[in-house]
Amino acid sequence: AISVSDTGDLFAVLLDNKATNSTTLYTYNKHGKNLHTNSNLPFGAFHIDVCATGMYVAYHVNVFLYVTDTTTNKIRWISQKLGYIDAVLAISATGNYIVSGFLSANLYEWSSKTSSYKVTAMYHPVGQEMLYSAAISDSTVALGWAAYKADHNQIQVYSTATTKALWTYEYPSTASSGLQDVPSSIDMTTDGKYMVVGSWGDQNTNNTQVRVWAVKDKSPMFELYTAGSVFAVSIGELSPTEIVVAAGCKAVHANQMGRGGFLY
Repeated sequence: AISVSDTGDLFAVLLDNKATNSTTLYTYNKHGKNLHTNSNLPFGAFHIDVCATGMYVAYHVNVFLYVTDTTTNKIRWISQKLGYIDAVLAISATGNYIVSGFLSANLYEWSSKTSSYKVTAMYHPVGQEMLYSAAISDSTVALGWAAYKADHNQIQVYSTATTKALWTYEYPSTASSGLQDVPSSIDMTTDGKYMVVGSWGDQNTNNTQVRVWAVKDKSPMFELYTAGSVFAVSIGELSPTEIVVAAGCKAVHANQMGRGGFLY
């Protein structure tokens, strides 16, 4: 697993080592210089996310969440044992908020009084979906729930100050829409005002695979058809009034055989 700060000044890598039955965290600066290595982690690397400034790295190893402070190269926090593995994980720009989950999602907020993260909200899908993607700013949480069928693949958007959804977007579904229009990747601008979601697309290619939102509005402000299923998206700010979006996809859609890919 790998993640890069929004500034591009720091990137972090999480690697499993079967020979030692352990996981190692590496952090590097933009010139490729190794800043810190932590090899004392249990085996089982899943997800990693670096906050916008690169000060904090959040990562999921085995059945625990960790946050490392890159200014001290010390672990800032370790969660209690989770009831799941392979959880989705995202950290806000300042590192004050983390969202993570599997069949539900927890919002963690940093407490300076206790020097730890505490669960301040729990989010649930409409049905029996699992959390497949997430993004978070200091004001907004976006969650992508996957049902692996034509209906109930959805996006939920929350304020970090409340547990009531600001809005929910359910992917269009028709009798011929196929099985898997899964919201596979979400990214959000640092200020939480805009976000992009990439999806696998339905098997009959009726739906767009890239959608961009102004977070205050439920309806997408931009949509794009891609050649195949999208697995990674990114969004950035060129100026206060301009944003840029990148999306990487397969050359074919889910449940189709083929090779190759595209970058938009």
